[in-house]
Amino acid sequence: MFRDGAQVELGSRNERPMTRYFLKVVEAVRGQPAAPSVVDAEIFVPDATGQRLDLTPCCASTPAASRIRLLAEQTPARMI
Repeated sequence: MFRDGAQVELGSRNERPMTRYFLKVVEAVRGQPAAPSVVDAEIFVPDATGQRLDLTPCCASTPAASRIRLLAEQTPARMI
């Protein structure tokens, strides 16, 4: 995660852009006071019980923007 003010960029370990796929994570990061920073973190999606990881949203093919917004609401990701 790269942050500079309101600008937040998420990238994979292979430097692939991931920001558009994790809108709720970006919102949460923007809601925190912070100086420009780089954070090594993991993003995960818990299942409905919160006990296990749900890999289905992460493994889907590249969805359209409307589908990404729907997934962000239905299966919000978390960053640790």
